[in-house]
Amino acid sequence: MEQYVSFSFLGRFIKGVFKAIAKIIGLFMFLLGATGLIALFFSLIGIGTAQLQSDDFMLLMNMSIPSNLSTWWIYLTAFFLIGIPFFIIAVLGLRLLVSNLASIGRTAKVIIGLLWVASVIGLCVIIATIGTSQAFDGNINSLEKFPVNKEKVFQLNMEDSTLEGYDNIYVNGSHFSIGEFDGAKEIRLMGIKTAIAATTDSVASINVKFKAKGSSIQEAKEKASQIEYNYVITDSIITLDDFFKINSGSLNNHKIEIIVNLPEGTKARMNDEFANHYRDYISNDAFSLGSNDSYTYQVKDGKAVCLDCPVVEESKDDIEKDEINSPSRSTDDNEWKYEDDEDEENKTSETTTIKTSIDLGPIEIETEESF
Repeated sequence: MEQYVSFSFLGRFIKGVFKAIAKIIGLFMFLLGATGLIALFFSLIGIGTAQLQSDDFMLLMNMSIPSNLSTWWIYLTAFFLIGIPFFIIAVLGLRLLVSNLASIGRTAKVIIGLLWVASVIGLCVIIATIGTSQAFDGNINSLEKFPVNKEKVFQLNMEDSTLEGYDNIYVNGSHFSIGEFDGAKEIRLMGIKTAIAATTDSVASINVKFKAKGSSIQEAKEKASQIEYNYVITDSIITLDDFFKINSGSLNNHKIEIIVNLPEGTKARMNDEFANHYRDYISNDAFSLGSNDSYTYQVKDGKAVCLDCPVVEESKDDIEKDEINSPSRSTDDNEWKYEDDEDEENKTSETTTIKTSIDLGPIEIETEESF
């Protein structure tokens, strides 16, 4: 009899331990589910309120999300997709805590299941919509011809509108700044590349290519046509803005490529900001000046010939060293030699010519040497 009592007590003890563990797990699940559901609810409410009250946030959201998608549908889909699992966890935890808790009913279970499946489908539709919104490229070209005075140096300028306190933002492949400009709230996009090319025409021209993406080629072209960009051409000077705007719609990898075509004999020079955008390179940049962009060039035979690139006088020790490597060469201590990073790679010690023409790709340098 005593043995039976001891086993009965041990069984009740083990059963009580498991019940206590179940209660603890249930409490943890209930707190996790309830806390997650409440946090999700207030987070979405907070984001929605911020969108209504903050001009910056609303502007950013409207520019980031495709125009055929409503932000409220995204919020609602996210709430049911994430909130329903938290709700189920909370209910399961509550059932572990309360033994006699009644079931929510089959109808409620079916409705909750259908809502969650609909949320998954909605998420797939949203992802597909965002993905297809940038599936195709569209270009719009603008060409303007203008005369140049070949007796003057044609100045290629780009304004620097960089303002302190504005962060760089990247959305959908677009680089932009948002803030107060001239007393009004606006977004300024910075995706601009510049290039210089030679033309056989008697006048210069500027070709501005507006680029964007869309769910179709036609939509991509329509988005490209929404770009607003300004530049000014005066006597021997062209001044470009370093930003552009879009008058409506969302950001779809909007960019601008600018090619300035110069006729034969034109002398040109660029400022630092133009050079910074020039070094981004585009495929049809005819000159490819690289880092040699702070000098004056002249278009000759379709190439950029440097007119004021620095020259360095070789010392007598350097010339004597060259004589050891190439003893048959004559020397002259008073000659000047153009030096460049690319030129250094092409120099050889066997050169014996008096007049040297160095063709650095599209950059042609003529020097005279005497050894």
